[in-house]
Amino acid sequence: MGLHRGQESIRVQRLWRNFCLHFFWLGCDDGLVLRSNRDDHYCEFPGCIACALLAINNIRDREKDALFGKRTLAVRLGDRNSRNFFVALLVIAHTAALLTLTPWALITLALLPLTFRLSKLVRSDRQGLALIPLLAKTGQLQLLFAGLFATALWLS
Repeated sequence: MGLHRGQESIRVQRLWRNFCLHFFWLGCDDGLVLRSNRDDHYCEFPGCIACALLAINNIRDREKDALFGKRTLAVRLGDRNSRNFFVALLVIAHTAALLTLTPWALITLALLPLTFRLSKLVRSDRQGLALIPLLAKTGQLQLLFAGLFATALWLS
């Protein structure tokens, strides 16, 4: 599959958009919505952390992608805005958990120190391979957040 300009790049962009929308909107829809016995869909937003994982991967590859003509979101937004987008995704996930208005959702606040540290490191000027440990930390954050948030919804 070519990743160059033209028809192939449009297909790749559509695939990428659908992939991100799946994680952003439906990231935990299969499990948590059915078990939460609630009509709200706040539990869909922890999928933002999955998007943050994809965003930091794009930030890592941004320079090479730009060199080869790939127009990823990180290339389009630029370095600084891509890093701000990463932080915004984490903020949305934490905020949405609190918007469920269940007291148990406060347990997700236990992850704020990890989130702040991760945000600070991503907003630094690390490039390329130096971002790989942050990919792992984002994955850990996603697993921890999902576990705590699922527990909060189950207890509420």
